Amino acid sequence: MRRKFSEISGTEPVTVGLMATDEASRGLMEEFLPHILAELQTHFPEFTWKVEMAPDTALVAGSLSPVKMIDLAYLELLERRWDFCVVMTGARLDSRESPSAWLMASVSHSSAVISLHGLQSLPGGREATKTLFLNLFLEALARLNGVRRAEVPALLREEKVLPYDTRAMEKISMHLRELVEAVPREELREMSRLAWYLRIVFRHPVWVARSVTSLRPWAMVYRSTRLLFASLATTILSLMTIEFWDLGMGQNIWRTALLAVGLILLATLFVIWKHRLLLRREGEMLSVHAAVFDVATLISVFLGFALLFALLFALNVFLSMALFPRALVSRWLALDTEKVPLSAYFRVSLFVSCLALIVGALGAGLEDSEYFRFMLYGSRKG
Repeated sequence: MRRKFSEISGTEPVTVGLMATDEASRGLMEEFLPHILAELQTHFPEFTWKVEMAPDTALVAGSLSPVKMIDLAYLELLERRWDFCVVMTGARLDSRESPSAWLMASVSHSSAVISLHGLQSLPGGREATKTLFLNLFLEALARLNGVRRAEVPALLREEKVLPYDTRAMEKISMHLRELVEAVPREELREMSRLAWYLRIVFRHPVWVARSVTSLRPWAMVYRSTRLLFASLATTILSLMTIEFWDLGMGQNIWRTALLAVGLILLATLFVIWKHRLLLRREGEMLSVHAAVFDVATLISVFLGFALLFALLFALNVFLSMALFPRALVSRWLALDTEKVPLSAYFRVSLFVSCLALIVGALGAGLEDSEYFRFMLYGSRKG
């Protein structure tokens, strides 16, 4: 079956891919496709728009979690070289991942999931159905470009299609211009993956930063119970052991700090490998979306572990100074001085935090991979 698509005349091509989990959702997409194109042309006439529907064989299983749907949408986006992908489903979304149960968007994946549950039974008939469908689609597109136009409950009460305001249009247009910058294929073939990623970071820092922020790396610290328990348990047990105090006090502060950076990077790579966070398809070409996704994931996990290390270090300094007075530590370690210097607490805290970080990373590796992906990519406001 040939793929269906429609185009809007303009100056630059921007492609939005549509996928469905059921025939009812697909039917609504086909019915309202001309209206989607009309709205896009009205708001962004300077761009050429293509809205393409995936074939029937690409139906996404509606029983999957929204995070899984977004993963599959992202892979489809890479394969078909879309700029955005929106999945329509007739099922309600998990309230843990989308409090409104209507919409979930992932900037890093450039993909969104929209629930159409109850859309066909709205009071007001087909016109009300079309209005809500277009409002949800335009909200999803806005959020994929880093703009939150309105809360979903407010959209449900709208009786007309809510237009983008000037500020939202400016921000979205800026991102769209980044998307349409073409790179010659010959240049891509000659470029290594590392060089391509560095190019993306320096040319699209706002896009990368927006993707990292959307992943909320700080949530990893408190949502992974195994990571948190393993690191805290290691911290407490280490501080109660004289051998760790003796070993920690003999460490050079700067060398230990450099070791900590290396361990944070090692923990990051371990967790990414263990939970297969970098999605791949065989024969995948270099693309802006893949680079942004991979870099955002790497930075997010790194920042998560960096935050964990900072919290562990602060906790170690506080506990060591509160529970172990300088005179007590001096007698405990049979030192010649009456009181240990304050720098001793920082040396020990750095050393113990390094150990706690590694054990915590091993604990994170024991998390269920699907749950870990949910922690990183899920739980969006929607």
